[in-house]
Amino acid sequence: MSRAEDGSSPRPAGEERRLRAMLEAMHDVVLVVDAAGRYLEIGPSRPDLLYRPPPALLGRTVREVFAPERAAQFEAAITGVCRDGRSRTIEYPLPIAGREMWFEARLSPMLAAGDACPVVVVVIRDATERKQVEERSERQARYLTCVADVAQLLLAAPDPRAVLPGVLASIGGATGVDRCHFSETRTAAGGGLLLSRTAEWAAPGVEPRLADPRLRELPLAEAGFARWIDLLRRGEPVAGHVAGFPESERPLLESQDVRSLLLLPLAVQGGCECFLGLDACRAPRSWERAEVDFLRAVAQDLAQAIARAHALETLRESEERFRRLAAATSEAIAIHDRGVILDANDAFARLFRVPPDRVVGRSVLEFAAPASVERVRGNFLAGVEEPYEAEGLRADGSTFLGELTGRALPYGGRSVRVTAVRDVTERRRLEERLREAQKMEAVGRLAGGIAHDFNNLLTAITGHGAFLLGALPAEHPARSEVEAIRGAADRAATLTRRLLAFGRRQVLELRVVSLADVLGGVEKTLHRVLGEDIDLRVVHAPDTGNVRVDVAQMEQVLLNLALNAREAMPRGGRLMLETANAELDASYVETHPEATAGSHVMLSVGDSGVGMPPEVLARMFEPFFTTKDGGTGLGLPMVHGIIRQFGGHAQVYSEVGRGTTVKLYLPRVKAAAEPARAGPPVAEGEWPTGSETVLVVEDNELVRGLAVRVLRTQGYVVLDAPHPDAALRLAAAHAGDIHLLLTDVVMPGHSGRELAAVLCAARPALRVLYMSGYTDNVIAHHGVLEPGTPFLEKPFTPQALARKVRAVLDER
Repeated sequence: MSRAEDGSSPRPAGEERRLRAMLEAMHDVVLVVDAAGRYLEIGPSRPDLLYRPPPALLGRTVREVFAPERAAQFEAAITGVCRDGRSRTIEYPLPIAGREMWFEARLSPMLAAGDACPVVVVVIRDATERKQVEERSERQARYLTCVADVAQLLLAAPDPRAVLPGVLASIGGATGVDRCHFSETRTAAGGGLLLSRTAEWAAPGVEPRLADPRLRELPLAEAGFARWIDLLRRGEPVAGHVAGFPESERPLLESQDVRSLLLLPLAVQGGCECFLGLDACRAPRSWERAEVDFLRAVAQDLAQAIARAHALETLRESEERFRRLAAATSEAIAIHDRGVILDANDAFARLFRVPPDRVVGRSVLEFAAPASVERVRGNFLAGVEEPYEAEGLRADGSTFLGELTGRALPYGGRSVRVTAVRDVTERRRLEERLREAQKMEAVGRLAGGIAHDFNNLLTAITGHGAFLLGALPAEHPARSEVEAIRGAADRAATLTRRLLAFGRRQVLELRVVSLADVLGGVEKTLHRVLGEDIDLRVVHAPDTGNVRVDVAQMEQVLLNLALNAREAMPRGGRLMLETANAELDASYVETHPEATAGSHVMLSVGDSGVGMPPEVLARMFEPFFTTKDGGTGLGLPMVHGIIRQFGGHAQVYSEVGRGTTVKLYLPRVKAAAEPARAGPPVAEGEWPTGSETVLVVEDNELVRGLAVRVLRTQGYVVLDAPHPDAALRLAAAHAGDIHLLLTDVVMPGHSGRELAAVLCAARPALRVLYMSGYTDNVIAHHGVLEPGTPFLEKPFTPQALARKVRAVLDER
């Protein structure tokens, strides 16, 4: 036994040996201290239980050995024992051999021989294991209390999110963490996961972080937390000391003073949508298995509560939607048992035009037209659930086409049927119109497809016919044959233009005009076409707006409509042309799919002729449909196509014996009317000449040969190429000026527009003249030429080519 040298009398040797044997048999440390807390004796020497070795303790006071807080605890106990002679017990933790241990010290008084002042015997026992057991018990009690508190909060609240602050406070108190928080995620438009902290509890003295903007819509992957996504989606927690986390994760956490973190996923509806997080901020801490298990259980309770609330909310929303749909939907709904109606919504009564109080108790078959009764009966008896169509019978005797859908439904403890009835009459009509529009669009595409090659052939026929006529004397017997060929080619060209007009593939030169001016310009022609027995009247409403049209095409529309009207009035009559402003609203557009809402100018062409029956009226815009002998069936389709290309639409109203009215609606524009663009004056029959250099690019050999012949005949220097690549090589090799590029629009490899762009970049003074038989949006958008784009439409005559080339070269 170690003893401090204090000059006291030694104990007898036998007593010393007995005392040493007794102390060494003990598992505790025994100390003797005086009233000042000075170590007098220590035995036995147990390094695993001593804060310092005995030589470092003997003769020193507890104040010199321990930290102030622990020294004060010992001094208070020693003073109390010396004062009243009563034993005392204290507990305290100390770091021993690198780990924290708990000790229990029993202090008792003992009077030394010859001493007036007592000394204190201190028996120190290792209490670490007992304290751990007690702490585990306390933690378990806290956890159980927390579970009960959380369960009570969640059960009492319809929406778990409303009690999250209380739940997090309970969890934080039970675990002793510094912050406890709840986060939710959503998937961004690009597929990334965005995390937002939506609730938080912070211990006293710990700064809250709920308002940190970085924790709102935090893109986890982009912010460096891709590892978290992988762990949490596997249902595994994110746990550990922040100092050991990857570099990308530490800055945000360290800026929030997080030293250790535990993040648990809440599996709501099968996915990681929510997270429960715990932060240790004041000191690092490890997360024990029992603690993690407890938190998993709480998290699962929270997840189930959120899932239940979500399911209840979904159910409430579903029930409310059903109630609203049943009350407000235009779809008629009836619940019936073996055909007898048990309940029905107001829409059912409205659809069948029967008072609501006269629906229940009647048979569903009373609301089916006779031709559909057996079908309806068979389907509801067989439990058919697929939608089917049947004819409905209203109370006033009228019928409609209905779509019926039936389902089995638990109702009042029995299985009944719920049947929904939808009036699809209008839908069928619109579907038929859509099919008709699609058919007409297909024909239009076909027309555009054949027009390119067909117009090339017609150009060659017309051009070479003109040369042949020029070479034949007036009295030559073959002249009439050639003129017949040219006439046939002209009619073929007209037919092609009509096809292109119908298919909305024509090239248009639009300008803002007043329809009154257009009508004024064509009125004399219409009088000649109609004849003296038809009274033509033209009426313009005041302040009629302007429209943007191709004037030549608009005149063609009026001429076609006038010719149709003349055919409908073989014995004379009246043709009325009227213009007025019109506003088309959304309700009009709903029933007229080709229309657009907004401000329009309406041109009405009405005759007093024989009119049309419904079956003819339904097909009047169909290409090649005609009721006239020798007709092409393209006149009205051409009108339809041109008006559609102007952005408008046409409506026809007709009854047998009461005439026909065609109403054309064109978008109204605010711009002022534009004057016609007049070219340089050219005398009738004149073929202008020139000496400039012209590069002709055309992949069709017949058209290219014709153009080269015409231009060389008129004095021009002509370079010709069969395609854009050859033209580029030819232009690069030509040392002189090239004044004009005459190019087809659609060619293999590159378009005429692309060729012109390259050549104009190298030769800024180069003029360009495009030629084509139809539009493919290369130089025209939806058929409309860009302002200032010179264009020559195929088929063209040699004279038209010579005039157009001269006009483009002479433009300033």
